[in-house]
Amino acid sequence: MSLSRGDEIQLTIDDLALGGDGVGRYDGMAIFVTRALPGEVVRARVQQVKPAFAKATLVSVDTPAPGKIEPFCPHFHRCGGCSWQHLAYEDQLAVKQHQVVQALNRIGGIAEPHVTSTIASPRTTRYRNKMEFTFRGTRKDHLHLGLHRLGSPDTVFDVDECPLMDPLVGKIVAETRAFCRASGASVWQGRGREKGIFRHLVVRRSHATEEFLVHLITAPGRQAARIGSGLGEKLTTTFPGITSFVHSSRHSRTAFAQGERVLNVIGEKRLRETLGDLRFYISADAFFQTNTEAAELLYNAASDAAGLSGTEHVVDLYCGSGGLALWMARRAASVLGVEADAHAVADAKRTAVENAIENCRFLAADVLETLEAPMDPSPDVIIIDPPRTGMHKDAAPILAENGPARLVYVSCNPATLARDAKNLAPAYTLRQTTPVDLFPHTPHIESVSLFVRG
Repeated sequence: MSLSRGDEIQLTIDDLALGGDGVGRYDGMAIFVTRALPGEVVRARVQQVKPAFAKATLVSVDTPAPGKIEPFCPHFHRCGGCSWQHLAYEDQLAVKQHQVVQALNRIGGIAEPHVTSTIASPRTTRYRNKMEFTFRGTRKDHLHLGLHRLGSPDTVFDVDECPLMDPLVGKIVAETRAFCRASGASVWQGRGREKGIFRHLVVRRSHATEEFLVHLITAPGRQAARIGSGLGEKLTTTFPGITSFVHSSRHSRTAFAQGERVLNVIGEKRLRETLGDLRFYISADAFFQTNTEAAELLYNAASDAAGLSGTEHVVDLYCGSGGLALWMARRAASVLGVEADAHAVADAKRTAVENAIENCRFLAADVLETLEAPMDPSPDVIIIDPPRTGMHKDAAPILAENGPARLVYVSCNPATLARDAKNLAPAYTLRQTTPVDLFPHTPHIESVSLFVRG
C-alpha cells in the first residue's frame, strides 16, 4: 500500500531517532512520528512521504508506552521544545547513550563502540541560563511574544512561564509584551516586506549573581531606538535584578536572535558568571554553555579525556569564547585557542585577563589554515569542539598525517561525530565516548570522545 500526505495510519513505535521522533514501520517503510515513544501503538497522520521513509504527526495513542509520565509543563502539547517531557529522565539518559552507540555503529562503522552511561544534568528544571523569545503578529493588537508552536515553527504563542528558566523570566517577557503592544509599533515582517520593528527578546540569568541581562533585537530606525530606550527604562525600573539591558538592531533577513549593531545599553555591558572557579563576563551575543552546572561536568570529562599532567601543550580548535580552553589551561603547560569569530576571540582574551591566566592565548583564524601550518610548540593534545556540522571535510586527512597522540572531540551531534570518527579511522582509534546531558527533556546530545593514534 502506498502512502500519501493526509493518510491516517496505525503503527507500533520501536525506537527513538536522532532528533527525537518515534520510529515505527508501516508496510516495511520507516515512519517518523513526532512525540511518539517506543512501545506505544499510535495513530498518526502522514505529512511527508519520501522514497525510503515518511514523516507523520501524532493523532492519538492507542497503547501508551511503559513508564510514560505526565509532562510537567502546561505548554507541552503546543510548544515546539522539550519534546521528551513525557519520558522519565532515567530513560532519557539511556536513550541518549543508545543513540550515540547507534550513530557510531551505523554511520561510523565502529562495531562495538565504548560509550559510557550518560552523565546526568545536576538540574532537570530551571537549568537554562538563556532563553530566546520571538515576536510575531501583523498588527499591534495581535503582537505575540513567546515560543514557537509545535508543528508550526512560523507561529508563536504567548508564554509567561517556562519551567526551564527562572520564574522571573516569564514576568519580564509579559512586561515586555505589554509595553510593545502599547507602543503602537508592529512586529518586523521579513520575506521581502521588511517593515515593522520587533524581532527577538533574549533573557540571560547568571547562576553566580542571580542578575539578568535582557537583549531586545529590533529592526533599525529612530522609532525602534526610541521604543527600545523606553522599554529598557521600564524593565530596569520594574525589575532591579536586571543589571544589563541591551538594545541591538538587526537588518539581515535571517531569523537569528543576534544583533548586528548596539543602539543602547542601560547598566552593565556584560553579565557576570562563574564556571567552577573561572569568572566570565558575557556580552549580549556571546556564546556560553546554556546549562552552567552541566557545562562544568562536560569540561571535566574533556579534561579527563585529555589526560593532562601539567606538561602538555594543547590546541583547542573551534574554541568559541574560550571556556574549555581556559578550563584546560589550569592543567596544561600551554593552550592555544583557535576560532574564526573575532568577537568570540575578543571575549576569550578578556576572560583570560580577568582570571589572570597567562598560559592561554587565542587566535582569530581559520581552523583548517591553522592545522595546515606548523605549530610551535607542537601540540600534545588537540581539542576539537566543532559546530553541529562537524569538522571541515579536509581536517581529518591533515590530522591523520600530522596530528598528536591524543584527540579530544567535543560533539553536539552524534551523526557528525560518527562521520568524523570514520574519517579519522585510518590513523586514530576511538577509545571512549561519554555523553553528557546539557539539555534535559530534549533530544540534544553532547558528548566527549577520546581518539588515540594507532
